[in-house]
Amino acid sequence: MAFVHDLTAEEIRQVTRELAKHRGSIALPMLLPTILVEPRLQIAIFGVRDCHREIILVERKTGLQTKWNWTEALQKKPAIQNPAETVDFNLITADISSAKSKLAYAEYLCEAWSPKLATFDRINSRIVESVPAVADRERLLNIHRGLQDEISFHLTSLENVQLRAKYLSKRAEAQIQVILSLIAQRDNALALRDNANLKTITEDQRRVAIAATRHSASMQIISAITAVFLPATFTAVCQAYFSIQGGS
Repeated sequence: MAFVHDLTAEEIRQVTRELAKHRGSIALPMLLPTILVEPRLQIAIFGVRDCHREIILVERKTGLQTKWNWTEALQKKPAIQNPAETVDFNLITADISSAKSKLAYAEYLCEAWSPKLATFDRINSRIVESVPAVADRERLLNIHRGLQDEISFHLTSLENVQLRAKYLSKRAEAQIQVILSLIAQRDNALALRDNANLKTITEDQRRVAIAATRHSASMQIISAITAVFLPATFTAVCQAYFSIQGGS
């Protein structure tokens, strides 16, 4: 039951069809587990295929694409806008993280089911060898050979999918490094802009300080002139006032 508890409705229908095709092999108890590897293998194959497409899209966005032909590196291409200014880092990070997770799951399926298939094959071999009747043993042996071919094919497929998943994981890791580099470039550009703005503000403050200094100097001159002429003016005003008062 542990093999079938998480199957979807479509996978159950697929397993049912496979059992109907192998009705002559029901005598071997490892037939069902061997058939159940097919849905997992399909999940791994299609998952890795989708991840390959997602990684290619990410590579196009970041501008770092694999050049399979050395002549491509020599060809001059039109200048494109800096990806650090155009890439949506939230979206692209989510895409590459999703691809990495699916690749890890595909590798897990391959690593988990490969030893299981080898174990199923050994169990079937022991069952065939334990049959006492020669005729029955020969019939089971023919069935077992057919299952061995399927198991061998599944093992090869799992190995290929695992190798492809590891290869794509390395490409995804390269894109992660590119994304981190682009984020650093964007942050540096923002820092340079902020520094330029701060420099402008500093220049404005310096001009204000110079103007304030000049204004302060003017006020000092006015204060000095006032201090010189104000006593005499005060004295003259007082004398004129008292003269007017005395005359009246």
